Amino acid sequence: MLGETAALGASLCWTFGPLLAMAPVRELGSLRFGRVRLLAATLVLALFTTLTGSWHAMPEESFWRLVLSGLVGFALGDWVLFAGIRILGPRRGGLIYAANAPFTAMLGMVILGETMTLGLALGTLLVFGGVAIALSLRNREPGRMETVQGSVAVGVGLCLLAALAQAGGTILARPAMAAGADPLAAATLRAGVSAALFVVIATAQGRLSEYVLPRRLLMPTVLHACIGPGLGAALMMLAVAHATAGVAAVLSSLSPVLILPVLRLGFGERLHPGCWLGAATTVAGMAVIFSQ
Repeated sequence: MLGETAALGASLCWTFGPLLAMAPVRELGSLRFGRVRLLAATLVLALFTTLTGSWHAMPEESFWRLVLSGLVGFALGDWVLFAGIRILGPRRGGLIYAANAPFTAMLGMVILGETMTLGLALGTLLVFGGVAIALSLRNREPGRMETVQGSVAVGVGLCLLAALAQAGGTILARPAMAAGADPLAAATLRAGVSAALFVVIATAQGRLSEYVLPRRLLMPTVLHACIGPGLGAALMMLAVAHATAGVAAVLSSLSPVLILPVLRLGFGERLHPGCWLGAATTVAGMAVIFSQ
């Protein structure tokens, strides 16, 4: 169960990592912060990859596949996701983006020839259903965060494209990881090519100064980069190496459920009662998956 456990660990990282990002996101905006955190994560990952000597465990045939995986999953996926969330708001955008898990499962079966037992399929459906319930029933955020700013059809299309890009990035990485690529090196390479692309674009637009952060935001941004896109991305690559793409994707997408007790106990947020039904459904699905 190494792959499944790693995917669950990635979900935990992607649950607690954003809590460290609250101040930087509010001051910088989600798009600018997304680019900055990707560069910070690349630098952190590169440091640990070099210190551990993980670069040596990178089969030559895996290199370009992981580069393409990073460009599709990170660069394209992040760009269109932020564009979609800007139109629909974070709750609606997140709900639609959750489709990346079933997209990954379907692409894994069609492209990679992966199969699912009836038990795994049932567990996957339960987990995805629980996440969808938790996302759809969370108390709506007041004011402009829930206001649609633009075309709903365009926003939905962008979030679905982001989900498909994330699924495609995972599918592209799966054979590379199965060939023996080190998860830490793979995560560094995927994040690095995307961060480099965004830096080139910022340079061409004369906006390189956006990467310069106020000193007060530096520490929370680096800590977020270590936990979220850093450790979380490495665990996701480990999950992809040892579990089917669909199972890895669905177990790594639990943050909307895992965040519920944090919001209730840590921040006192009053949640829709149905959220706990979503959490219970997700736990049931996880139990089914881990029992297989």
